[in-house]
Amino acid sequence: MNSRFGQGMDGITGGLSNGISGAAGLSGASGQMNSMLGDMAASDEAQKAMNNKITMLKNDLDFNVALNKFIGKAGDNAKQLVGQ
Repeated sequence: MNSRFGQGMDGITGGLSNGISGAAGLSGASGQMNSMLGDMAASDEAQKAMNNKITMLKNDLDFNVALNKFIGKAGDNAKQLVGQ
């Protein structure tokens, strides 16, 4: 347990004992992590937008299919009324 803690502290103490390089490394890693999390959030938003667009298109398609069936039925009824 203690050795793992020591390993975790190496980056921090390395920054102190080796000047700014260790701290800069940690800062760079933190920046990369924040950037990656930001990219994931943007990707999640893009996925939600795409899902919303797909749902909208599916609803439009379902409406058009139902409308075409209704028009077809109306045409059949009209043919029956005129005796064809």
